[in-house]
Amino acid sequence: MNKVHKTKLFANFTLWIVLIGTIVFTAGFGLSLIIARHEVMSEVDRKVQRDIDYLNSFIDGNLQRIEDAGYSFSSLVFGDVILDENGHGHIELNDTDLSHKPSREALFDEMEKFMRATPIICGIAIEFEPYVYPEIKSQYGFTPYVTNVSGQYERLDLGEITNSFEWEWYIAANQLGKGHWNKPFQDSSIGHVIACYSIPVLKDGQPFAVIAVDIDTEAFSNKSAEISPYPGAQVTILDHDFTIISNPDKSYLMKNASELEGITYSVTNNDMKALMYSGQGGQFQMQSHDTDYMMYFSPVARTGWTITIQCPEDEVYGGVDRMKRSTTTISLISILVMSLMLMVIFRRFHNISMKEAGIEKELDVASGIQSGMLPQALNLPESVKRLDVFGFQKPAKSVGGDLFDYFVEGNKLYFCMGDVSGKGVPASLYMVVILALFRNIARKESDPSKIAIELNNALISSNNYSMFCTMFIGVLDMDTWKLEYCNAGHNRPMICRKGEAEVSYKEILPNLVLGIMDDFQYVKEETDIQPGDSIFLYTDGLTEAENEEKILFGDDAALAAFNESVKCDDSEKCVHGVFESVLKHTKGAEQNDDITMLTIRLKK
Repeated sequence: MNKVHKTKLFANFTLWIVLIGTIVFTAGFGLSLIIARHEVMSEVDRKVQRDIDYLNSFIDGNLQRIEDAGYSFSSLVFGDVILDENGHGHIELNDTDLSHKPSREALFDEMEKFMRATPIICGIAIEFEPYVYPEIKSQYGFTPYVTNVSGQYERLDLGEITNSFEWEWYIAANQLGKGHWNKPFQDSSIGHVIACYSIPVLKDGQPFAVIAVDIDTEAFSNKSAEISPYPGAQVTILDHDFTIISNPDKSYLMKNASELEGITYSVTNNDMKALMYSGQGGQFQMQSHDTDYMMYFSPVARTGWTITIQCPEDEVYGGVDRMKRSTTTISLISILVMSLMLMVIFRRFHNISMKEAGIEKELDVASGIQSGMLPQALNLPESVKRLDVFGFQKPAKSVGGDLFDYFVEGNKLYFCMGDVSGKGVPASLYMVVILALFRNIARKESDPSKIAIELNNALISSNNYSMFCTMFIGVLDMDTWKLEYCNAGHNRPMICRKGEAEVSYKEILPNLVLGIMDDFQYVKEETDIQPGDSIFLYTDGLTEAENEEKILFGDDAALAAFNESVKCDDSEKCVHGVFESVLKHTKGAEQNDDITMLTIRLKK
C-alpha cells in the first residue's frame, strides 16, 4: 500500500511538472523568439561594426602611408616639411636659386625612382607655377606626371594636354595652404578609381608648385569583398558627396548613390544622408526591390568618405526562423520525455557532483601548471652572486591573473611584475599569454620602454575581450648596477637604500596600462642600485587586502611591513615577512584578490 501511495505521489508530481513545463514553454516561447531576434540583431551589429572598423583601419593605414610618402618625396625634392597638429602641411622651398633646379628628365627620373621604391603609389604629378620652368614650352605650363596604374611606368607632361591649374588638387592645395585629399577620379585606361593627395610647395610664402600623390582604390575594393558579412551584403565606399568609389558592381563607380534609387544600392533617407555628410556613423532600415535591408555606415575621418554595409534582413534573421522551427520540435519532444528524466534526477545530481569534483581537480592541476611557469630560482654566474631575488604569489582563486618574471640574459637581469584585469580562469589565460610575450620580447630587446611598446601592441592585436594589464618592467645592468625601468600603470615600487633610515616609495611615471591604446609611447626611467639596496614590487592585492571589517591593509601598512622585513637581509625572508603582516591584518578573512610580491636585493 505504501509503495502504491508513493507511485501515485510520483505520478502526480510528474504530471504537475509536465503541466507547469508546458505552460512555461507556451508563455516563454514567444518571448524567447523576441529575445533571440534582439540578440541576433545585437550580434549582427557587433559583427558588422567590427568589419567596418577593420576596413576603416585598413583604408586609413594606406591613406596615411600615401600622406607620409607624399611628404617624404616633397622634402626629398624641394625642402622642409611644415605640418600642423593634424599631420597636414606644406613644403617650404630651401633653395631660392632657380638656376639649380633639376632638368626635365632628371625630375622625371627622380619621380619614377621614388615610385619604384614606394609601390603603394600609382602616380605622382607636380604642377609648377609658370615662372619656374619658362624654358619648357608646354601649352599650360610644365606638369610632369609619372603613373603605373596600367602596370607600366609612363611619363607624361600634363601641361601639353590639359590645364592642370583648373584641377581641384591644384586649387584646393593652394587655397588651404596644406595637404588635402581631393575628390577621387576614374582612370580612363583601366576604369579604376584613383584617390589623390595634394601638397602645396611655397617659395617665400608664395605658390611654387603643387605635388599630387595617387593611390589606386582597387585595393580597398578587394578588401571590401573579403569582409562582406553575408552572401547578399554589399560593401560600398562613398566620397563626401555620395559618389560611389567602391562597389561590387563596377558599373556604379563614380555614380552618385542618391540617384540610384530602385536599382540595387541607394542613399535616399535624408536623415541618413545628413549623418553621413556630417561625418557620423549609424544604421538605418531601408527597402530596395521589395527587399528589406539594414544599412550600416561609418566615416573615414581622414578623407570624409563613408563606408557602408547593406545587409538583407532575410539573411540576417534566417537563423531565427530556423531556430523557431527546430525549437518547437525539440521542445515538444522534451515535454514528452520530461517524466522519464525525473526518474533519473538523483543520478544526474550525483553525476553533476562528480563532474564538479573533476573540474575542481582540473583547476588544481591548472594552478600547479601556472605556478610552474613562474621562476623558482635565479641561476646566476659566480660573478654576480651578490644579487638576491625572490618572488611569491598567492592567488585568490585556484588560478590567478598576477604575474612576475625574472631571468638573466648576458650581463643583465630582466624582471617584471604585472596584474591582469579580472580574476579566475580568463585572467590566468591572459597572464600566460603576457608572460610568454614578455619572455620572447625581452630576449631580443633590452630597452624596457620598447619592451612595453611591443608588448602593448601585441596584446591589442588580439584583445577581443577588452582585457588589460598593469606592469612594471625593469632591466638591471649587473656590470654598472644601473637600473632602467618602465612602468605601465602599475603600483609604485618600494626601495630601501643603504644608509637611509626608512624605506620609501619610488616616485615614477605611471604611463598607461597595457592593452588599451595602440602605439602608446611608453617612457623609460633609470636609477642606480648600490650594494645593500633592495627593491620591492607588488600587486594591489597586497595593499587592498581586507579584514572582516572591510578595512584595507593600505599603503602605509605595506611600507611599514617592508621596512621591518627588509632588515632580515634575505629576499625570501623579507617577502614572507610582509605576507605574515598581511595575514595578521586579515585575520582569516577571505582573500579577494591575488597577492604577488618580488624582492630584488644587492648584497653588501
